[in-house]
Amino acid sequence: MTNPAQPPPLIARPVDSNSEDHLRNCLAWHLLSRRTRTEVQEWLKQQPEVLRSDMRVRLNRLREQVKAMREVARP
Repeated sequence: MTNPAQPPPLIARPVDSNSEDHLRNCLAWHLLSRRTRTEVQEWLKQQPEVLRSDMRVRLNRLREQVKAMREVARP
């Protein structure tokens, strides 16, 4: 489970906070920060292929942003 003190840029600085794109990013952030890897995999299996593919990309992008944030925060 991932839970840094602040959300990554993809969530914290949306281009349009009312867009479908931002809502999906928020869903990805929720899954990444509140669910176990197994729970996320199970959720993905239940989704249609198009949504599943889209969410995998978003989840991976958020993981990379969190990883980068942690590297910058290291003393």
